[in-house]
Amino acid sequence: MLNGMQEQEQNISQEDINNLNELVKEYIDDRRKQIIINDNDIRYVAKSKNYDEIESYFKNNINPDFNINDFVVEEYSPLGDVVIDTTDTGNNVIQLPLNMLDIRYYVGEYRSSYGYHVTAIHGYAKLIDYLDEWNNDIHLDNIKFPTISDEELNKKQQLIIRKIRLQAIILYVKF
Repeated sequence: MLNGMQEQEQNISQEDINNLNELVKEYIDDRRKQIIINDNDIRYVAKSKNYDEIESYFKNNINPDFNINDFVVEEYSPLGDVVIDTTDTGNNVIQLPLNMLDIRYYVGEYRSSYGYHVTAIHGYAKLIDYLDEWNNDIHLDNIKFPTISDEELNKKQQLIIRKIRLQAIILYVKF
């Protein structure tokens, strides 16, 4: 059984659906790599965390190996939460917010610059922004961490500090 919000979302008028492509134009930036989703097949209910249709779109159109579980998804709405508005006829209408999904790849606990930004308008994913390019060295297995002891690190830091001080003294003496 659908809750009230989901029932309202299914009753969006055809005119509103036709206007979605016009609304998307407000978010197009020629300087960025973007995909405009022209059909209204990719549903996303605000704050539902149900990314199945978005993941399916990514697999079919962007990357067949895409797995949403490899990413961290953060959602926000610059317009705030769902607003209930009263129409001229006195009927309450739910106006869905503009939802932004920030889908980022993490390396361990560190957020990378790689990912996607999905803009959902009136419950439909309509625009995908690419965030950076995939880097094959991004996996933890490929990252080489320095093997230096704290003692060695401290010695190197002290050496650098001494060099900086010496350069400062030389500059002072010259003037």
